Amino acid sequence: MKKYYKIALLLLLSSLLLSCTRDDGNASYRGKTGQLQLEGVVLNIPNKSNLELALFALDNDNKPKLLLATDHYTGNGNALTFQVNFKLDKALSFHALELRGRVTQAGKLIGYLTPWHKQQLTQQDLKGIILELTP
Repeated sequence: MKKYYKIALLLLLSSLLLSCTRDDGNASYRGKTGQLQLEGVVLNIPNKSNLELALFALDNDNKPKLLLATDHYTGNGNALTFQVNFKLDKALSFHALELRGRVTQAGKLIGYLTPWHKQQLTQQDLKGIILELTP
């Protein structure tokens, strides 16, 4: 009986150790909520303008397949920092990720941001993104 107990204990400990060391590839850049985070700054956003950011999963034709996250900001005339939280489902297949943005002021579209486009994600890709308004 003690022999089976020791084997069961060894199996339990080894499975626990394996689950603690397993890395899903994205764990190193998860935010406080456990979701992935894109962080960066947007340049040339006018004061009191509205910025809408949208993160899409793209198909093989680089067309939006799924909207992963949206976020809204108000311009202050300076560089505007942003942080977009999103979750990637392991079952989701996509060709690339793209962050798009548009800026409105007084209800009128005044420009788009240069899109951020990535096929392979690394920790460095998610931090320090710089986007600019293009009229």
